[in-house]
Amino acid sequence: MLCLPSGERMRLDARRLRIMFEVEDLSQASPATVSRCGMVYMPSDVTGWRAFARSWLAGFMERHWYRNAGSSSSDVVGDGVSGRDQQRAAQQQRPQLAAAAAAGGAAAPKAAAGSKSAELAQAEAFIWGLFESHVEPLLGWVRAHGCEALPSVDVSLVATLTALMDAICCGSSSSSSSKGGVKLCLGPVLTESHKVQLQYAFAFSAVWAIGGNLEGAAVREQFDGAARRLFDGTANFPGGSGTVFDYCLDPYK
Repeated sequence: MLCLPSGERMRLDARRLRIMFEVEDLSQASPATVSRCGMVYMPSDVTGWRAFARSWLAGFMERHWYRNAGSSSSDVVGDGVSGRDQQRAAQQQRPQLAAAAAAGGAAAPKAAAGSKSAELAQAEAFIWGLFESHVEPLLGWVRAHGCEALPSVDVSLVATLTALMDAICCGSSSSSSSKGGVKLCLGPVLTESHKVQLQYAFAFSAVWAIGGNLEGAAVREQFDGAARRLFDGTANFPGGSGTVFDYCLDPYK
């Protein structure tokens, strides 16, 4: 039975309906609510941001792999793979698989799958290294020295970072222009050019996701110095006047 603030009561079918609420605390919950609902307490300082980032990264790698499976590195654009692209990739793979099966039997597809896993693991390890090297120091600086316009938790800032990475790297699926996003192709190898693109995309996303909520020019200038030192050698921001917030990312230069 669901009781609304208006006093109306709605009977719910427990066999077909499940409702889950994610709340910060139970300060507004009545004893009746607490007694009737199952509670799972997950403090943010225990779960941390790494579990979320790992889950996102796994999906990020799979989206890029399948999207680029039948494409060359020069025309990888858009978000996701259309049915026509999947059919074209399957048609291109059929003769190769047939020839491999005739020559080496059933072991050939396994070798191809192993190669794909190794390529994904290499690219995934590189991106995860960016998270491990930069996220925790930036979060620590914000918690120790920053003054935020709105209170935040670490996982929320990291979620913003991943959303920006998706927007930059995946581009827009509805755009027919070739400038939908960074041209990434994670197979057959992760080249140095792709590494540089990922590094700058990550730096831009991290600066705005973690430092974009800082309030006050003085605090932002201090964050500018910390971010420049942290990303030195990974993604070098231009020198001179202006902070890291004054520069935009151009993925085609």
